[in-house]
Amino acid sequence: MLKNLWYAACLAAALGDRPKAVRILGHDLVLFRDASGTPACLADTCVHRGAPLSRGRCVDGRVQCPYHGWVYATDGRCVEIPSLEPQARLPERARVDAYPCRVRFGLVWVFLGDLAPEERPAIAEFLPEFTATDPPWRCIHGTFAYAANWERVFENHIDSAHTHFIHPDFGNPDDPRVPRAKVQAEGLGAWAEHSYQPRPKRGALGALVDEHRPPVRTRLAFDLGGLCVRLAIRMTDTLRQVVFQAFTPIDEHHTVAHYIQARNFLLEAEHDEPMRGDLEKIFTEDREILEALRPVAVPHALNAELSVQTDALPVAFRHQVRRWREAHGAIRSPDPAVEITAIPSPARRAPGHWVVPEARPQAGPRE
Repeated sequence: MLKNLWYAACLAAALGDRPKAVRILGHDLVLFRDASGTPACLADTCVHRGAPLSRGRCVDGRVQCPYHGWVYATDGRCVEIPSLEPQARLPERARVDAYPCRVRFGLVWVFLGDLAPEERPAIAEFLPEFTATDPPWRCIHGTFAYAANWERVFENHIDSAHTHFIHPDFGNPDDPRVPRAKVQAEGLGAWAEHSYQPRPKRGALGALVDEHRPPVRTRLAFDLGGLCVRLAIRMTDTLRQVVFQAFTPIDEHHTVAHYIQARNFLLEAEHDEPMRGDLEKIFTEDREILEALRPVAVPHALNAELSVQTDALPVAFRHQVRRWREAHGAIRSPDPAVEITAIPSPARRAPGHWVVPEARPQAGPRE
């Protein structure tokens, strides 16, 4: 799993006045809001006796351990140990890793790595529709979980060829050809454009579009900045929708997609749940095959699986992952029965000693 990237952690609206536990890259983290309401993120293990800080409480914009009451500030340093005398000097190693946070597209993002601010990749500018007002867009958020490796899940969503066999509502197994599309590299990703003859739509959307309309045009893009995918769909000259997804590896075998659908039609709230249902039906069809793929993880050797010209976008993704892994390394999950590790945070760039060791590097041919 890749470090030194931004990862979507949760919906910003879901972060309230209590600590929130999340797991990313096989490591437990705690999210909470500081005194000004800004999200903060720390490693979720108290260095005293290993209690999860996420089971504690927020105190004046800090988080307090539920076991012995140690209080940690947003920079990860312990600022209070209740069992000590008030004048006692706190141990220098009484600190946990703290990770930068930001809010984009209604999501809280966490930077998991030790790069300086100027070296960090940006979160992909993949959803300008989120703040657009002229014309207006309607956005819905959701999450979808897969018991599958993150690279397998990510590749599926930039693979146009599987559509005809996995998604009967708009695929066509009788004509599964995918026209050659030129892949354009951009940033830490790439994009390609496609078109296909649409099938008739049902429900409220079916009333808006002619079943004999011209081919639907799509632009499919990915970027490692945030592990994001953008699918822009032009259904007619005026009707458009965008499906944005940020993929977060929970560990080597589990992935969560934070998705946002933006649409410029059927803007009333009554259409949100039918739209969500249609999206999650597609995701469910994907999940059934993704959880059966072998090997579970994408092989690191590019020739270990056979690719053809219609796999150009997934192959571009594999090249980007390989370059990032070679430049920044990769990490794996600790075994919580015998060890606790931490994803190295920016504070580890400075001299100092830590109780919790850094996460182990990836070993072997795959994660």
